[in-house]
Amino acid sequence: MVKHIFDEIERLNSTYIDIWEDVCNIESPSNDKASVDRVGAYFCELAKKRNWKIEFFRQEHFGDVVCITMNSESTNQPIALSGHMDTVHPIGYFGTPAVKRDDVKIYGPGVMDCKGGIVAGFLAMDALYNCGFKNRPVMMLLQSNEEIGSGLKNKAPIEYICQKVKDVVAFLNLEGH
Repeated sequence: MVKHIFDEIERLNSTYIDIWEDVCNIESPSNDKASVDRVGAYFCELAKKRNWKIEFFRQEHFGDVVCITMNSESTNQPIALSGHMDTVHPIGYFGTPAVKRDDVKIYGPGVMDCKGGIVAGFLAMDALYNCGFKNRPVMMLLQSNEEIGSGLKNKAPIEYICQKVKDVVAFLNLEGH
């Protein structure tokens, strides 16, 4: 099965490079709720196509926290992946389009920290899904204001995430420095 998963990752690779570019071109500074929510909506659309469960922790001033779960019907302990959708720089700082790409590299806001990590996690989930993995739930938790110290003033999103992951068998932070 491992070889089959790696074959599937290879098959999906170019699609996910395009997804990586698309999602990083949605500039999403922490204080711009609408922009951060657009990033969340992008990933929700991918999840809907796979019939994965989508939950929101709604926030008034920051982007909504999103929890996407593959295999939500499984009763085994879940695996949790976590990343943040917000970025540091103001919209337009990198020009238009925000992302530049050549044959080897991709440059722009969020390509490493942390949209690139989210895309890599989504690729792994997609490959597992396509290979028939149903053993346990796999959750993707999308945080919305990490770049400005999430939880320092508004602890509710972090408390939500902690509640979601309290029984997980593994937790992976997708930060990509």
